[in-house]
Amino acid sequence: MGLVSSLFPSSDPRHTLTAAHAKTPRPAPGDIHKDSYFLNEDGLYIFVARWLPKGKPKALCVLLHGSGDHCGRLFPLAELLQGAGYAVCTMDHQGNGRSEGERMHVERYKHYVRDVNRMVLLEVERDPTLGALPRFLFGHSAGAVIALDVAKGAVAEEGGGGYKGLVLTSPMLYVDPATTSAFNLAAGRFLSNVLPKWPVPWVVGPDCPVSSNGPAQAAWDGDPLVYKGAMRPRQSMELFEALQDANRTAGEMKIPYIAFHGTADKVCLAEGTKGWHDKTSSGDKELMLLEGGCHELLHEVEGTRSRVTGAILDWIAKRV
Repeated sequence: MGLVSSLFPSSDPRHTLTAAHAKTPRPAPGDIHKDSYFLNEDGLYIFVARWLPKGKPKALCVLLHGSGDHCGRLFPLAELLQGAGYAVCTMDHQGNGRSEGERMHVERYKHYVRDVNRMVLLEVERDPTLGALPRFLFGHSAGAVIALDVAKGAVAEEGGGGYKGLVLTSPMLYVDPATTSAFNLAAGRFLSNVLPKWPVPWVVGPDCPVSSNGPAQAAWDGDPLVYKGAMRPRQSMELFEALQDANRTAGEMKIPYIAFHGTADKVCLAEGTKGWHDKTSSGDKELMLLEGGCHELLHEVEGTRSRVTGAILDWIAKRV
């Protein structure tokens, strides 16, 4: 493996920093932010942000961004939750935003889930009063799929406890038959195993906007922390298997949740969320479809954005 990976770096599924530095102590990137990183099990520094309200928090809200995104785009929601009396924590997934790791790459999907659980554990160790609070989990796009697995694992480990509810925006749950032919899947799995980091061109162009709000779209286009380069076979196949599993096991989903999806979303189609929602077994579930909304509902035009954030705050407040 050493000779092959030295000749073809894309064949090594490990992050470069993992392979070179996992056993070597080193400071977090950027001394000014060193208390806002934790070292994950692979030796990668993961960026974390946190908020505490004035007075005693009513609950702990954990926010998860989507693929190629970063948690900074969730800061406005975090501040709204803080103002409503909640403690909040969020992170940049490995290979995204301010966290370390090759962009748009993960060795295994379960590493995303593991890192989220590690962040929450460290936040509770940092402030033990958070441990007794009810917890809510927010996930956007691919972060919604990660949230489903985080919540599922918490229920299994805590015997029916864990998260009191999930909030999902534009979840990545649609499987496009046109791109999942037997040939495409075989090619994807081959590249994932042989050249897991090989760049596969993919561009979200003007015919696939993330927001119908012009200034918000321009901000996304110009954000240096939003990844707009090639996809990676390993990450793509790992996420595909995860969303497939989310659909296969939808009937086991019993945790309270509210899901939001824009009817004009071309990144993750609303059909996937509707199909998944119809199959879940939760006795407390809601799906809100936003007419004309694109993928980034928290960065949509004011009417859509305020409708979503208002519904999120109301939904959590009724379940604390």
